[in-house]
Amino acid sequence: MNFLKSRMLIKQAILFFIFFLTSHFSFGQQEDSTKAISHFSAAVSATNNGISLLPNFSLGKPAVIFNMAMGKKKLSFEPEMRFAMTGKPWSFLFWWRYKVVKTNKFSFNIGAHPAIAFKEKTFINDGEPKTVLAAQRFFAGELSPNYTLTKNISVGVYYLHSFGLDKDVTKNTDFVALRSSFSDIKISKQLVLKIAPQVYYLKLDNKDGIYTSATITLSKKDSPFFISSIISKSIESNIGGKDFVWNVSLHYAFHKDYVKS
Repeated sequence: MNFLKSRMLIKQAILFFIFFLTSHFSFGQQEDSTKAISHFSAAVSATNNGISLLPNFSLGKPAVIFNMAMGKKKLSFEPEMRFAMTGKPWSFLFWWRYKVVKTNKFSFNIGAHPAIAFKEKTFINDGEPKTVLAAQRFFAGELSPNYTLTKNISVGVYYLHSFGLDKDVTKNTDFVALRSSFSDIKISKQLVLKIAPQVYYLKLDNKDGIYTSATITLSKKDSPFFISSIISKSIESNIGGKDFVWNVSLHYAFHKDYVKS
């Protein structure tokens, strides 16, 4: 993929985001909007270090991330578009998720997505090195059972399998995580903390490793802005990459529920 194609892809992704952002406001003015979707949300995040829990998807540089989610009670479409701060695309994920079971205590979700990851590749052209941005295609599916212990504490298991569709990419990825979440930890009358630690096993073709990570989120009540940090440490791994990574991200988000009359 040459530079011009990369610029065109970035423009298309941004236009895609603006289109759905604009649709959010128009939906609120249409009487029959609730027949199409029951909820819509969007978020923009800026981080000092683009981290993915799959090391082969990490950027390792400052990045900006666009998230959206829209759908009905059970089925939702949740695209995620990631870019380096320089404007180069990092990865695009187009999630479809379905709530199979939802009770007061237990939930079980399934999901699938096609994804495109972008990697810089260098080759020799007329005796000189040339770097291009190559698109790598993947398809993945997930299973996510979760159990609520108390109002603010939950535990769950997460499994993801990804299959690489192109040459020279990881063909099979397996990700299994034991997760927990501690939410609504009051720091003050206005500030609330959420901590979500996990331990996970990762296998990339013939390489594997065990890791631990935590996502810490600090938010203010009734504010669309919040701060989060991801901390990840390898316990034992032959996959490669850094043993310890972290970042800090600033987020802006909004959510709208459409209630049928």
